[in-house]
Amino acid sequence: MTVEALARPVLVAGAAGDIGSAIVRTMRASGRDVIEWDARPTPGGTVVDLTDEQAVRTHSAALAATQSTLDAVVISVGALRSGRITDMSIDDYRTVMDSNVMSVFVTLKHLGDLVRDGGSITVIGSVAGHVGADTTSVYSCAKGAVIALCRAAAQEFAHRGVRVNVVSPGWVRAGFTAQLMSEAADPQHLDEGARAAHLLGRMAEPSEVADAVLFLSGSQASFITGTELFVDGGFMVKR
Repeated sequence: MTVEALARPVLVAGAAGDIGSAIVRTMRASGRDVIEWDARPTPGGTVVDLTDEQAVRTHSAALAATQSTLDAVVISVGALRSGRITDMSIDDYRTVMDSNVMSVFVTLKHLGDLVRDGGSITVIGSVAGHVGADTTSVYSCAKGAVIALCRAAAQEFAHRGVRVNVVSPGWVRAGFTAQLMSEAADPQHLDEGARAAHLLGRMAEPSEVADAVLFLSGSQASFITGTELFVDGGFMVKR
């Protein structure tokens, strides 16, 4: 990556989450300047409700007024609600879809043109977008939509050399896992099953997901776009 590109910041949308904050740390450790957006406050970050198009539009316009271009955008947002289809409320359905899909759409819509020619956009997906799971069907639906949206976006932004890719983890030792553990009747059984679901016999750490994002955001991935990088310890193979 050129010195000129390194001088442009990376924007991490969803910087307060376990994976998002790991991405921020990894980017900064590599020498990158990072702009943090999240609905929750972070030290030095900007509070932006990423499901609210008007908020994203306003903050994007303010950013464009002070920053000519971004080197990269990373979108690590979402929410999980567990429950069977027949039991889940429409409000919970909308929360999951808005948090996972709407947030990506409006961020692409209002920040896409601010990414420099030859820059990158990386979105956090999930193996759940390919594999349905009992009680997390809506989350699977949402992540499947995110993956499809990013494949289409890769085609839309390709004329400027902007690459759009997805990083899809398996189970991660992070917030959603803790949420499911807290809801489980037998957390130990769930933990053992989650670890055993991967060929490597363990869950990922947020930093391992962040390393994949760093790779896709850099010059080493200059000819990679429209793809999905599984950081899943062999989860998909074992399925």
